[in-house]
Amino acid sequence: MEILRNIPLNSLTTLRLGGPAAYLSHIASIEVLREAIEWAQGKNLPLMVLGEGSNVLAPDEGHEGLVLIMNIKGLHVIETGSVVELVACAGENWDGLVKYAIENGLYGIENLSGIPGSVGATPIQNIGAYGTEIKNMIKWVEIFDSKTMKTVKLYNNECGFGYRDSIFKKPQSRSLIVTRVCFTLKKHGILNTSYRDVSNYFKEKDVKPTLISLRTAILSIRGKKFPNLYKVGTAGSFFKNPIIRKKDLEILLKTYKDLPFFEIDEDKDKVKIPLAWILEHVCNMKGWKRGNFETFSKHALVFVHSGNGTTKELKEFASMVAQCVKEKTNIDIQPEVTYL
Repeated sequence: MEILRNIPLNSLTTLRLGGPAAYLSHIASIEVLREAIEWAQGKNLPLMVLGEGSNVLAPDEGHEGLVLIMNIKGLHVIETGSVVELVACAGENWDGLVKYAIENGLYGIENLSGIPGSVGATPIQNIGAYGTEIKNMIKWVEIFDSKTMKTVKLYNNECGFGYRDSIFKKPQSRSLIVTRVCFTLKKHGILNTSYRDVSNYFKEKDVKPTLISLRTAILSIRGKKFPNLYKVGTAGSFFKNPIIRKKDLEILLKTYKDLPFFEIDEDKDKVKIPLAWILEHVCNMKGWKRGNFETFSKHALVFVHSGNGTTKELKEFASMVAQCVKEKTNIDIQPEVTYL
């Protein structure tokens, strides 16, 4: 086990923000993970776990304890008839796993192409895009508990999945470190092209939806909406799309007749509102800039960092955005990005 010192968190997060980590260790196995945790506990140091840092906001003051970078790699396939269980370790790149599944003719996660981050982050965030949520493909999540120092499996119904949420984001679950995830995929599946941008893509291109062409479509759509992670600091969508009651929607539609909304399968009394539409058409914040931050010119829900800002500045920027939404619509919005 190697312990590094004073490593800047802005080099480990896609927002390019955060002060130094007092200590840092790259975790390549459960054995190294156990050793690193015992080392930190022996010095009474707090732990922070990071994957690829694509959906987190690190503090300006850094982290006084030990940062664990989850680099555990490995894939395992279990076939049972037309169903395939794809078991991936936490350190695997998520989009690399999607590409692997598609190349092997496995259906289920193709709509989640292009999402940055590691496999270990997918159940924590319950990632979703273009009509698909990962909770519907997860069979179990293996975790290492830093309190008990034991490895256990949590099955789907134990994970507390919600909209961009899970038990792993709760304060009481901070001792749970994701080490592996089992995804249930199919050899013969039905492609989901119902999302408007996706269906329009296939109409315009006049091509047949296949696993490969659907991935191409998703990557093309994302490429037009999201900035390049290698050129600017960003965490993608900064806020969650708000979910509101239908009676509140009726009030909003009186003022904003073109406000789009989407039905929610699990809750017939509520609808989901695309926040980007509110930011663009109600708050006039598409391409809105303050200091070192701005909302992306192609997608108002995406925040962009020029490279010279601070976490404190970004929080103030986000607060101004949330305040406008509240004043115009009476909707309280919540961050999708995790504050470390």
